[in-house]
Amino acid sequence: MAFNLPIYKIIGDRPIKMVETSDGGAALRAWDWETNDFVRGGANEMAALMEYESPELGDDSTDPDTPPLGGADVRTVTKAEFDAHVAKIKKS
Repeated sequence: MAFNLPIYKIIGDRPIKMVETSDGGAALRAWDWETNDFVRGGANEMAALMEYESPELGDDSTDPDTPPLGGADVRTVTKAEFDAHVAKIKKS
């Protein structure tokens, strides 16, 4: 599957991003509330990111009859929006 990186998502209140690695691969980084920083995302975060996306991971494409992640808001955001959200949660 090919898609454009980086991808910035806010799922509920949790920032998740997929970025390109130095070797041309992709790495998922998910906000960790305990460390107050990004950690390597695991299978749950990847599933959450991909479950509600088109094959290109560019649009939120949820089934209108099934709320994503038990009703969590899933938003694709710009880098500026993502950074502002991260700054906000770091202050709290």
